[in-house]
Amino acid sequence: MLDALMLPDGWTTIDDPKQQAIFEAELSGEVVMGHPLHGVQVRTLARRDGRDDFLFELLDSPGQLAVVHLTWVHTRYGHADRPPWPWTRIHPSIDEWKRWIIEDTLETDDDIDH
Repeated sequence: MLDALMLPDGWTTIDDPKQQAIFEAELSGEVVMGHPLHGVQVRTLARRDGRDDFLFELLDSPGQLAVVHLTWVHTRYGHADRPPWPWTRIHPSIDEWKRWIIEDTLETDDDIDH
């Protein structure tokens, strides 16, 4: 679904199945009933460099992606987080995700400049 050449700057593809499994397990451990990804099958696609933001493919919803900021509470403390954590944004397509990334990067750069 995702080609490394298609990723915006600041994102790195995760294609190692062992790494994918680690991030998918953490996500599964962090979400509880009431979270939009509770019970959703995902595949890890990418990670935002220097952050705990991950891009997941929603396997039950072809073409949809989710950006999730993992909190690592499950790994550290052995329990799930409470909604709205982990922070999640669902995107209907790769193109919409890329538009959002560009806007988010511009907003972040503006915050740093001022």
